[in-house]
Amino acid sequence: MTLLLTQKRLREVVRYDRREGLFYWKVSTGKAKRGAVAGHTDSNGYTKISIDGVKYFAHRLAWFYCYKEWPESNIDHIDRCRSNNRLSNLYRDWE
Repeated sequence: MTLLLTQKRLREVVRYDRREGLFYWKVSTGKAKRGAVAGHTDSNGYTKISIDGVKYFAHRLAWFYCYKEWPESNIDHIDRCRSNNRLSNLYRDWE
């Protein structure tokens, strides 16, 4: 059984800059170095971040980091740029 990432754990390992839309590692683990930008861009243009062996979409992590709850619906990018994870560029897609 996989437990959902808690906000406490998320904030232990990364810092989110909502103006830049980037996450930064707060700890060094494996290839991740403290202070480095977290994540990689996948073949579809989305940024993914692996935490405790589980890959998460950065835009969903941004929402969780700021609003303290996992989005129940889809999160979309206003400018359609899948790697632009600034909080001001994200909205809940109710459809």
